[in-house]
Amino acid sequence: MRYSRVLIGVMAGLCAFLSIGSRVCAQEGEKIIEIEIRGSAHVSLDRIEDNLKMREGAVFSEEAFSKDIKNLYENDSLRVLAVSREIIKVPGGIKIVIHIKQDDRITEIRFQGVVSEDEEDLRSLMGLRPESIVSQYLISTYADMIKEHYRSKGYYLAEVNIWQEPTEEGIVAVFEVFEGEKITVKDIQFVGVQQLEPGELEKRMETSDPTLWIFTSSLKSHILQKDIVLLNEYARAEGYLDAKISLEEIRLDEDSDGAVIVIRVQEGQRYTIGRIDLLFGTSREPQAKSQEFTREKILELVETKPGDVYRKIRIERDLRRIEQFYGERGYIRAQVGFPEEFYDEHEPVVNLTFYVNEDVKKYVRDVIVAGNKLTKDKVIRREITLYPGEVFDTTEINWSKNQLNALQFFVNEQGQPRVYTETRRTEDENYEDFYVEVEEGRTGFFFFTIGASTDGGIFGGTSINKRNFDITDMPSSPLAAPVEFFTNDAFHGGGQSLRLSAMPGTVYSSYDLTFHEPYFFDTQPTPISFTFSAYRRSTDYNEYDIKRMGIAPVLGKRLSREWTVSLGFRNEQIEMDNVTRSAPLAAQELEGTTGRRSLETTLRYRNVDNPYDPKRGLAAGLSYEYTGGILGNDLEMNRIILDSTVHIPVLETSSGKIHKVILSSNVGWSEEQGAMENVPIFERFFVGGSSGRFPVRGFEWREIGPRQQGEPVGGKFAYTVSAEYMVPLYSYYDSYYDVETPIFRGVIFVDAGTVAPDIYDSRAIGRLRSSYGVGLRITLPVFAGLPIALDYGIPWKDYPGDKRRSFSFSISHWF
Repeated sequence: MRYSRVLIGVMAGLCAFLSIGSRVCAQEGEKIIEIEIRGSAHVSLDRIEDNLKMREGAVFSEEAFSKDIKNLYENDSLRVLAVSREIIKVPGGIKIVIHIKQDDRITEIRFQGVVSEDEEDLRSLMGLRPESIVSQYLISTYADMIKEHYRSKGYYLAEVNIWQEPTEEGIVAVFEVFEGEKITVKDIQFVGVQQLEPGELEKRMETSDPTLWIFTSSLKSHILQKDIVLLNEYARAEGYLDAKISLEEIRLDEDSDGAVIVIRVQEGQRYTIGRIDLLFGTSREPQAKSQEFTREKILELVETKPGDVYRKIRIERDLRRIEQFYGERGYIRAQVGFPEEFYDEHEPVVNLTFYVNEDVKKYVRDVIVAGNKLTKDKVIRREITLYPGEVFDTTEINWSKNQLNALQFFVNEQGQPRVYTETRRTEDENYEDFYVEVEEGRTGFFFFTIGASTDGGIFGGTSINKRNFDITDMPSSPLAAPVEFFTNDAFHGGGQSLRLSAMPGTVYSSYDLTFHEPYFFDTQPTPISFTFSAYRRSTDYNEYDIKRMGIAPVLGKRLSREWTVSLGFRNEQIEMDNVTRSAPLAAQELEGTTGRRSLETTLRYRNVDNPYDPKRGLAAGLSYEYTGGILGNDLEMNRIILDSTVHIPVLETSSGKIHKVILSSNVGWSEEQGAMENVPIFERFFVGGSSGRFPVRGFEWREIGPRQQGEPVGGKFAYTVSAEYMVPLYSYYDSYYDVETPIFRGVIFVDAGTVAPDIYDSRAIGRLRSSYGVGLRITLPVFAGLPIALDYGIPWKDYPGDKRRSFSFSISHWF
């Protein structure tokens, strides 16, 4: 467009030159005596003259003059529309008069029809100000910018008209905007699909149809264009290497407020894997042998086999396995790129050649920590498991980073971790530094919490959480303590944690203070932790209430990454209150206050791939509690509890989703000692419901087992087992992070369990209750991941007196 304007201007100047009779032809080499600029220019004439290379006193050149005119046209800041020249003979040479015509200047910008947007935002979008010099071409460009801005906000039918109103000073530019309504995506249709799943295609799109009201989206042109690119990438990654996916049409409904997006899919043939080879070095400089490992050894790590369907995600997993193999052995600079692909001339077959460039084995020279302006250096270093002189191991690099992330000390406002790790080369090629940089975030939080469940009723309250707490970091003054607590200027940087909460509810209420020091006396590498809690908790049952108030200091020791052991002391007062006449005799006998002191030791094992949402692994614990005896107070008893949960992946879909089986079990046994005749009702085990230590869905909470006067009284021995098959149903695909976030997961379950008055009561132990059913786990992306659990259980085996409850739910949220 610019060069069209230049050509028009040059032609106009030439015509003007030929039509002026007083002009004379300048001769090459004549001396220029004077140059004069004429015209109604909106910029200074001196500035225009500065853009000319011709100067007074120089000799005239037609070529040089033509270049000067071209430069005037191409300088957007001058906005030259037309140039003509006049050559006048003067003593000693020639005088050149240059006539300039520029665009009219805009004296005012007006908008009409703007409702949903701010006019100042539109002005900023265009970069226009009053007194700006602008061409007709740029006016049209600005109108297109405004239209595209509206369409990016969902106003897909937006149009912008423009006109100009001349004034004595210049022109007024008027942009008339027809916003229309926001267009909602009503449906997304894929035509031509044969093998690909439309549901999987749609999940790759940011544009979504109204699966649920929370997933509706507006039609935005730039997002839709990006979606088409992502769909093509996905189809090719699934083996359809010749796939072509394009936008076919957008159909608007009669009211023009909803749209159906039609996408054309041309899959082509799906490619399979042919020959798989591996070479060392690079494709430009291949090597026949490795420094340490054989070709066959590395190929054993490749799970993709000849004849398999080409799937990019599986090949990438193979690459990661090879990288991990080398990284665990010190070859942290080993380069394993995506394999070269060679296509068969006649069949849809891809041959793969992997290249491994090993580099040399690396050792740790130094560990460098940076970015911790307020956090003590030791808080970070004690989570790092790489030390100078050791072989660099990527497993330890990842473990160290994950441990630092798990602290949640270094996060941004959205809770995303801000821990950066890298290896840095040194002058010695065999040694590198391990560099760890953290970004300190806000670690003091004030939360409101609300929730409800069929077992626990409705609850809500507040809590104050302080991560990275330091009990020795005093504030500048007592009055400043509340503010400095949250701004990290006091009580910060020691790696401890503090929690204060008040959570009243209709059934269960709790008030807690908890302090935790993970490295008591700076013990390493197997740290000793210290936890202190003070609490007041109450549960309102139908015929009586139980209130507990006490303190519980606990010492723990990490034996290894998987094993921990702890020893705790508990001193509490238990009050049986509001006991009705219809309450069980076991409750009436204990009305009032009972003292309890105990020691509890627990051994725990935990080895899972993800602490928040494990796909594989085992977690188990065994605890023994000794109450009374030499500790004194009112109760004398022993208690043993064993629990375990194992996650077993059983199926991986083509899209990478994991189906898994979850097996869990819980066993509890308690026995009175000394002069105590029986374990009190508030220390017994209760079975039933969807929550608690001994759940069996399909039954009412605590309503399985022995009863007195129609009310459950629990027992001294209980066990439950459960098997769940969890299926991912719907997940949100985050294209930025290339991850799937589960939203809906289905559960098929079988529960079983019972409770007996005593471990020796074989008849009661044999009365096993069981149920089966289905459930739904929902993690909504709104409200910072709102968790909802729904279960429908059907008793398979029950006994007289057991109370059923088919449907159960729980939901909670903090903000």
